[in-house]
Amino acid sequence: MAVSVPRASQIVTPLEGFRLVTRPIAGSGRMALTDRALALLARRDRTSVAVAKKRWSAAPLFPGTPFVWDNVTGARSRQLLRNVEHTAAVHAFLAALTVQAGLLDWEVSQVDPPRRASRHFKHGDGMRSVNPDAFGVLRKGETKWPFLLEWERRAVRPSTMSERLAPYLRYFSSHRPTDDHGARPSVLIVFDDEIVQTHFLRLAREEMQAKGVTVALWVSHRAAIERMGPLGRAWRDPGDWQSPQAMPPQ
Repeated sequence: MAVSVPRASQIVTPLEGFRLVTRPIAGSGRMALTDRALALLARRDRTSVAVAKKRWSAAPLFPGTPFVWDNVTGARSRQLLRNVEHTAAVHAFLAALTVQAGLLDWEVSQVDPPRRASRHFKHGDGMRSVNPDAFGVLRKGETKWPFLLEWERRAVRPSTMSERLAPYLRYFSSHRPTDDHGARPSVLIVFDDEIVQTHFLRLAREEMQAKGVTVALWVSHRAAIERMGPLGRAWRDPGDWQSPQAMPPQ
């Protein structure tokens, strides 16, 4: 976001002084709105204070006990806290992408969170969807590169990998990817483990061949992304997973 640490501190310190934000996890930079702040926002928007707290309160259910995901009052806050490591990994990826893109003369012209990145489409006799962790667009001159991001931590078995890949096989079997984004997007999948990455590449190649569907699929793992950056030679595709490539693909 191009906000310096001193500037961020200047913004946050007064909010803490007015008891509008709190740091529920000791030693963490993560913050949450207090019930006082939720009440102010709800009244400003002329919505229910009780509903806002029920959804977003970070107050503990049992004061004095450890702050963990199932000890939080707000239902949505519980959900976010339960997935906080996954969310942090996605945010770190997008932040690193923004920095590296600037160094390589790419412009990050769009970044959408999951709720805006999801796409619903008709497939067969019913409606289906893809629900990536983020959607983004990079531009350089007249070149546009849209991408869908999946940061995957749970797909470690072949059956789970197939379940994760299936929505994209359905999506890319139609004209919707190009219609939705103005160009055929790449699908970036990042695993925590390099071995899992290799197994997924093999499975993806076999399933795309079996279905007769080509997904612009690029796969990496956490250590490679941290070492070379999101736009470095950290990616492999199912057709040639022995040769690391940089993003965007040439």
